[in-house]
Amino acid sequence: YENGDHDRALTVHKKLEGLNRVLFIETNPIPIKTAMNLMGFDMGGFRLPLCEMSSTHKDELEKVLKTYGLV
Repeated sequence: YENGDHDRALTVHKKLEGLNRVLFIETNPIPIKTAMNLMGFDMGGFRLPLCEMSSTHKDELEKVLKTYGLV
């Protein structure tokens, strides 16, 4: 985008749209930290007031990460 290639920037944006959406389905940084843990990075657990993602959202996150080849 910064180089003026707006079409390419839009293509990349659309390609990553599913990942961007799922990383904000719960309060930040819960999805990011969960994603990093699923990808094999030891980010540890959560401290209050944060908590684990709901199982439904975690399953959705993992499915999207697999789609993008991240897990």
